[in-house]
Amino acid sequence: DKVLPEFQSYLEPFMFIPAWRIDDLMISYAPPGASVGAHIDNYDVFLFQASGRREWSITEDPNADHSYIPEQDIRILSNFEPQQTWVLEPGDLLYLPPGVPHHGVSLDDQCMTWSIGFRAPAHGELVEEIAKNLAKSLPEQMRYADPAFSLQNNSGEISSEAIAKFREIWDRSANPDQDTFARIIGGMLTSRAVDALDGPSDETLPDDDPLSLLDNIQSAEDGWELDSHSRLSFIRTATADKVTLFADGDHYDCALDLALVLTEQNYFEPEQLVEFAKVKTNAEVLRHLVNRGILLVIEPE
Repeated sequence: DKVLPEFQSYLEPFMFIPAWRIDDLMISYAPPGASVGAHIDNYDVFLFQASGRREWSITEDPNADHSYIPEQDIRILSNFEPQQTWVLEPGDLLYLPPGVPHHGVSLDDQCMTWSIGFRAPAHGELVEEIAKNLAKSLPEQMRYADPAFSLQNNSGEISSEAIAKFREIWDRSANPDQDTFARIIGGMLTSRAVDALDGPSDETLPDDDPLSLLDNIQSAEDGWELDSHSRLSFIRTATADKVTLFADGDHYDCALDLALVLTEQNYFEPEQLVEFAKVKTNAEVLRHLVNRGILLVIEPE
C-alpha cells in the first residue's frame, strides 16, 4: 500500500480498528514448499489468501519452546510443534493474535498471501520516544544544582540526597499536562520512517495569498491525493468543532469536519477542498499539507 497507493482501498474493511494501529499491507508470493519458517510476531496480523493455497499451523501451548535457531537473520523457532493446522483457499482469512507461534507453507505455484499488520510499539520504545519529546521542551538553562549535602566520608559515593534530587527533577519533568502529553502521543503515532520522507513538495504555495491556494486547488483537474506514506490522525479538544490534526508528526489546529475528511479519504475532488479552503484556518492547514508534500496533485495518466 506504500508502493502501490491503489491498494490502500483494500485496507478499508479493517478500518473498524483505529487507523494509527494499521502498519501496512504486504503481499508475498511463494513457490510450492516455500516458507519463511516457524516464527512469532509481536503484533496482530490478518492473513488473506489472495490466490493459490497455503497451509498454516499454530500452537497455543503456553509451555511451547520459543528458542530460536542461532545465527539467523530472521528469528526462526528451533522446535515448533503444531497443535492446529488449516489450509487456506483463495478468499480465506486467518487472524493471528500477537505472540502465537505459526508456520505457513505454500502448497502450489499460485500461492500469494496478503498480510495486514498492526503496530504494537514496545513499552521501551514508547517511554524512550515520550522522554525524548519531553526533553526537547526543557530549556537549556535548567540545570542540576546540588542539594544541601551532608559531609561524605568517601567522595566515590552517590548519596541518597543526590538520588532524591535527580528523582525530583524526573518527577517534575516527566509529568506534562494533558494537552502536552496528547500532542506528544499524536506526533509519535503519526511519524513515519525517515527513509519514507521525500522532503517538501514541488507544489509550494505562498503563505499570504488565499487566492493562490484556491487557484492551485482548482487547477488540479484530476484532483488531489494523500501521499501513500503519510499518516494522519486527530485528537478532539475541549471545543466541539475543533481538533488537533496530526500529519507525519506535525500538529495543526483544525476544524473537525476537515479533519474527518482528511482522515477518512485518500482522494479529494478540487471542489471539495475549495469549499474547505474558503475558511482561513482550513486554508492554513491545507497549505501546510501541500507544502509538506502530504497532499499531492494527482498527475494525469
